Amino acid sequence: MSVVGYARVSTVDQETLQQEEALEAAGCDFVFRETASGARAARPELERCLARLKRGDTLMVWSLDRLGRNFAHLVAIYADLDDRGVILRSLKEGIDTSTDVGRMMRNLLAVFAAFEREKIRERTLLSIQSRRARGLRVGGPNRVVTARKLAVITMLSDSGEATLEQIAATVGVSRSSVVRALREHRAATR
Repeated sequence: MSVVGYARVSTVDQETLQQEEALEAAGCDFVFRETASGARAARPELERCLARLKRGDTLMVWSLDRLGRNFAHLVAIYADLDDRGVILRSLKEGIDTSTDVGRMMRNLLAVFAAFEREKIRERTLLSIQSRRARGLRVGGPNRVVTARKLAVITMLSDSGEATLEQIAATVGVSRSSVVRALREHRAATR
């Protein structure tokens, strides 16, 4: 049973030294270090750290905000560690999931994460209803071919003097957007 630390800073101007010292003083056997924005999905050192942990191990962090990208990500990490029998300790917040209070905190965070997901879902549905009520398009990709661009595309295509690649370059869209726009225009005008 090992105690593994994870230290992260957001920019290259910052150092993990303070976090590392605190983690080592608290008993970490090894500390993974990473420089990556908390918002970045790809954090290879965190992935290596989590992959190394096994049942009975402890993951120790200086602060919970060093671990998760956002609240939902943090709760997902909590759940994964719990399922694998790994203890999580956060020095700053004083959380230790091997204790009753630590497990209670984990469960409270899970409740708040579920509440947050429900609020996001609610706001999304309200936005969709509002857009539909105003007759606006809902969902799907944003159209890059505007009415003005479509007029140029159809004019150049009908003249036969330009290739699809040339038309795309002229209006500033991809070749596939030109093909799609022509197909939709021809289907609508039949």
